[in-house]
Amino acid sequence: MKPEGKESPAISEMSPVPTACVREDGAFVHVNARFTELFGYDADHLPTLAEWIGAAGDGSGKKRGSARSGIDQLLGATAGEPVSVTCSANCRNGTTKTVLASSVRLESGDYLITCRNVPQGLGREDPPKSPLSLFRAVLECTTDAVLAVDHSGRIKLFNRTFVEMWRPPRAAMDARDGESLFAFLRDQMTDPHGFDTRWDSSVDPEEEEASEILELRDGRVIECRSRRQLLDEKSFTRVWIFHDMTDLVMARASFRTWETRSRLLSENLPVGFISSDAAGMITEINKEAEKMLDLAIPQPAGQPSLTDLGPLVEAGVAGAMSRCMETGQSFQGELPYKSKAGRDMCLRLHVAPVKDDHGTVKGCSAVMEDVTDWKRAEALILTARRQKALGQMAGGVAHTFSNFLQLVGTSANMAMTNLELQEYADIKGNLQQIIKSVKSAGETVRRLQHFSRERPRGEVVRSTTFDLSDAVREAVEICRLWSKAELERRHINVSYKVSLASGCLVRGSRDEITEVALNLLKNAVEALPEGGTITVSTAPENDRAVLRVKDDGVGISRANISHITDPFWTSKNSHAGIGLTINFGIVRRHKGTMGVRILKPSGSMFSVKLPCVKSSLPATAPEPAKTEGRTYRILLIDDDRPVVTILGKGLRKKGNTTFVAFSGPEGLDILRKEAVEVVVCDLGMEGMNGWEVSGAVRGLCLKKGIPKPTFILLSGWAGQLPVDEITYHPYVDRILEKPIAIPRLLEIIGEEVAGSDPNRRETGKTT
Repeated sequence: MKPEGKESPAISEMSPVPTACVREDGAFVHVNARFTELFGYDADHLPTLAEWIGAAGDGSGKKRGSARSGIDQLLGATAGEPVSVTCSANCRNGTTKTVLASSVRLESGDYLITCRNVPQGLGREDPPKSPLSLFRAVLECTTDAVLAVDHSGRIKLFNRTFVEMWRPPRAAMDARDGESLFAFLRDQMTDPHGFDTRWDSSVDPEEEEASEILELRDGRVIECRSRRQLLDEKSFTRVWIFHDMTDLVMARASFRTWETRSRLLSENLPVGFISSDAAGMITEINKEAEKMLDLAIPQPAGQPSLTDLGPLVEAGVAGAMSRCMETGQSFQGELPYKSKAGRDMCLRLHVAPVKDDHGTVKGCSAVMEDVTDWKRAEALILTARRQKALGQMAGGVAHTFSNFLQLVGTSANMAMTNLELQEYADIKGNLQQIIKSVKSAGETVRRLQHFSRERPRGEVVRSTTFDLSDAVREAVEICRLWSKAELERRHINVSYKVSLASGCLVRGSRDEITEVALNLLKNAVEALPEGGTITVSTAPENDRAVLRVKDDGVGISRANISHITDPFWTSKNSHAGIGLTINFGIVRRHKGTMGVRILKPSGSMFSVKLPCVKSSLPATAPEPAKTEGRTYRILLIDDDRPVVTILGKGLRKKGNTTFVAFSGPEGLDILRKEAVEVVVCDLGMEGMNGWEVSGAVRGLCLKKGIPKPTFILLSGWAGQLPVDEITYHPYVDRILEKPIAIPRLLEIIGEEVAGSDPNRRETGKTT
């Protein structure tokens, strides 16, 4: 058990004399406090040997060599052959000191250099008379305990460290009685008999070198080395060196215990654990990770790399760990993954780099958790909450649509009356009011569809750049619908103060951020049982887009504020207590923060801060395609006869040639006979739906060798279509939501025809 490289700074720090740790190239890596006191160098200002050492001698007091010779002597030391040099040393303040420097080489290849300041004049006027005097000076410099005993057992030399380490009887030391000292040392050992044997062999003049570990009754562990040395010109003496390894042994034992406990903990963790070195070779992987990813660890010699295991690559774990080591930054996120059994999974992954004392990345560790069941439970709770909210919104929606129908009916009756009176200007006003009411009703339906939409399992949430204010504005309108009927029934007045700044651009899922805003607004309404005011604002602040929702209601008690994000905790009856938990998860996934503040005298304010992004929109909008006066040959397919008939008449009024079909097969028959530029088809039809019609149109065009016409799909639930379903049907060029005005339809047709490739036969643009 010998000192290792990492222990060299610790050894030098514990030394009672000025001590430095130096590399083979002469660079200082550590100095202790006593070295700093003597020479002025510290951890932030470390010299090299060439900068520190001046002219050197051989210990006789006469300077005989250059600084280079002193360096060579100090770096010529070995583990068993220490070297001492008297030299001048340069201080950081520009002065010099004469020192006696001793060097010993450690197993790590570093050198441990101890030194003592030689008083002014020593080594010049009064040089040591013999090598023995110099040797005594070296003894007092070393950090180890040293004892010299001649072949007869008489004590010749010992240093202060020996006395401090062993506390021997003074009488034995004064009398230089080796036998008495031996008896004292023997009593300190846990194995006295073994010490007897070692002592007998060590005093044998034929024994060149011996080394042993001594265990003491007081718990200390001492490394003991002895070597035959020439003490004076006539006799050989055995020199003993004792090094206290207690702290090192205890540290190693603690490390082994920690290592064992860590391994046991890793094996019994309910989450997966993987670690790798800087080269990407796996150093540890627990059974839970193997089970989670269906890993088959190869058995041949040599450890596998991150890229050797396919599931690690497919799940994105290998890529995340590689990026972590490249950047030195931690990573956390959720990764979709399909297991070998075809099960859709969601893995929550945390990756962190492993760095040494110098900040160099030496590897990384990853912890992953299967949160698939939690996600499904969250989705079920969200669905239940939406269904409950839709039920609560039904009264408000009925009231709103009653108003719309009232406006439409009254305007239609007025139009009939004005027609009889030939008041044509008033008829136009009546019709404009009808169109306005229909648009408002359509917007209300769109919001309801957006709110009630359920994301299919396994659908990837796609990030887009959007204005936070637009998402909040939509949430406010949905909240009005949700609360309208209940508030009117209970005669409660809740007013809104809305201040939404433009330019609050963020990146992420607009649906999820709308959900966050809606949850905060609903909480604010529920906090106003007697009525009050809800203040909603958005604003860009520094590099963040900030949403604030404030109410003057009952507020949150300080005792409850720490629980508001706990799953299933609620202070309200008949609530699941999951809304703010979901909010917190969504905001965290968007790299944002959410906070709450208690207001005085009453109320609370929630704030959501999300990272701003630069606008992804072009500085100037592209010039719209010029379609005025252009007409088209349009095939209309819809099984709702009144709708398709009126739409056909409206398009013909604009000069277009229209063909009307009431089913998919009927539309394909028309396409076989007529040249068509555009197909406008409804999605939900009996027999053959719109997706199937788009594929059949493409196949028919391939068979006839003609370009595929522009294909536009109409649907009352276009906003609810999952991305995966749209991607799976690439022959649809545009998807439009009903209702749509004829001028707007023609405008979109013009855009699609102008932007299409007239020779396309394989695929259309998906939007």
